[in-house]
Amino acid sequence: MYRIAIGIVLLILAAGCERTEDAQVLPSTTSRKPIKPVIPRITDLLDGPAAENLYISTLQQAGVRFQDRPRTVSMGRTVCASLQTNTVLGATADSSLLDHISDRITMGTEFTVDQSGAIIGASIGAFCPEFSYLGN
Repeated sequence: MYRIAIGIVLLILAAGCERTEDAQVLPSTTSRKPIKPVIPRITDLLDGPAAENLYISTLQQAGVRFQDRPRTVSMGRTVCASLQTNTVLGATADSSLLDHISDRITMGTEFTVDQSGAIIGASIGAFCPEFSYLGN
């Protein structure tokens, strides 16, 4: 079930990547919440506050509630570190690795298995898009 959540979150992120120059920008005083993140440049995805904001907004859109933003961001970065470490060591990033990461997320936290899928998908979309193929 969490694999479906990963795919959905990656689709949300991919939809947010397309922005035309003539796209309508809502004023900041509007009461409507955006349904997808707006990413001005792809370089903003890779590091810094823009990546963190994209990650957090994606989790919020997926309905994942969390108590501690810094801890949740750290968890997202740890997901990518796990994927990167395993591929550097010669392992293949595949569904068994995602199962392991999902188990680690739910162990001792308030997150469910379904929420772990959203966390993994948001992490990949915001912090390590090179692993987006795992959402298929």
